[in-house]
Amino acid sequence: MMKLEKKYCPKIIVIIIWPEESHNAEFLMWLYSNYLIRLSEMECVGTESTEIPSYTDWEYSPVPHLIDTTFLGAGVIVISLVSLGGFLYSRKYSRQNPILKEDLEALSQDVEGFDENTLLEFKRAAYMAKGVGFLARGLFWAAEKGAKISPLHNKFPISIYQAAAEEASSLTAEKIVLVI
Repeated sequence: MMKLEKKYCPKIIVIIIWPEESHNAEFLMWLYSNYLIRLSEMECVGTESTEIPSYTDWEYSPVPHLIDTTFLGAGVIVISLVSLGGFLYSRKYSRQNPILKEDLEALSQDVEGFDENTLLEFKRAAYMAKGVGFLARGLFWAAEKGAKISPLHNKFPISIYQAAAEEASSLTAEKIVLVI
């Protein structure tokens, strides 16, 4: 944009935008486009720079303003306090009511997992994830640390792991033959 002297600025501003996919699509998707047009208009009519709001203070900008930020911050604080309270309560409860060996045996009839093969599959999936892979790897890291301190780790391995792996391999090979 060329800056002209105030005396050469026109009083009429004409902005032509073709709102089609092939013309100006990037400009229309750009979040600052409305602000740029507004600034150009205010500059040409001679508005003092102290009267022009910054992008974050402009009422039409798509950023959270003071009220929105206050509610978002209060929501984060409330959720954090509720989570911390729930954690402290469950920790106190679990210390007063420890898991008995009989309870673990009853649980073992319904639960399979918590074994090394499950962690290995989770690790493979976490490292295959693209884009949000850092989140998947963080979840894997937390699961791995939790498995190490869990009394259930490797107590109830999945009994059909090897058969399931063989079936998955044969189905993959069959699919490759069908596609090619």
